[in-house]
Amino acid sequence: MKRFVFLAIILLVVVLSSACTPKQSIKYSMDDINVLPNSPFAKATLAIKPFEDKRKPLTTDCSTMNGSSNATTLDQNGKTYYYNCDDFYKVASVTFEITKAATKHIDHSRLFKQVVLSEVPPPDADYLLTGKVSKFDGLKESSVGAVIAQSFGLVGALINLARKNDYEGTTDFDGLQLIRLNDHALIWEGNISGHINGRDTVDPYGWDSFKKANLSLKEAVTKLINTLNTLTGDSMKTENKQTSLETQNVSNENKAIP
Repeated sequence: MKRFVFLAIILLVVVLSSACTPKQSIKYSMDDINVLPNSPFAKATLAIKPFEDKRKPLTTDCSTMNGSSNATTLDQNGKTYYYNCDDFYKVASVTFEITKAATKHIDHSRLFKQVVLSEVPPPDADYLLTGKVSKFDGLKESSVGAVIAQSFGLVGALINLARKNDYEGTTDFDGLQLIRLNDHALIWEGNISGHINGRDTVDPYGWDSFKKANLSLKEAVTKLINTLNTLTGDSMKTENKQTSLETQNVSNENKAIP
């Protein structure tokens, strides 16, 4: 009985906080991210330039049905979904925060000795990673029944706990390039996509759509790390491919972003 009461209290707190906290963050847990052994870049420092924003959001109309209590909705494939619309993020630049999250993830994996987010690579950087964000979408199916049940407070919240509906998240990185800075050789280039989908507990407010976008970002960065980790000494012995990137004539001024 005590366990049930405790669960009910926690659930009520979550419900109330979900209804009152519209501003969202781009972050995810790294507790399950393993440190890579024997990385080919274990002794190198990576600089990541903030990715370019090339997204085409599913909607730019971030209005909601109930003011600030629920996320934006859109219709897709005959269903209504909540969507991670830009206006509800705490930050001015979504792609900058995406790059910041990717930087922390790569650094945590120990693929490189050190990873810094920087407009211009610091003097001690060995590699530079650049790219574009072409998609960062999170969808969580809307449920009229869940909204109605939620109006009954704790009882409705307990009912919703047993209901499930669809979710989807997609993050696409395009035009990624890994540059070796001592000779500006193009070591690797490619596109990476992170996609998740499935069914889980209904969300009457829709803020879970933002979590799904974050989890798809985690999936994309994990794929990027695994791809770079497969590079061998032979594959990194490329011809000196001069690029038009700013790294060719950078100053010694360290403009790393905290």
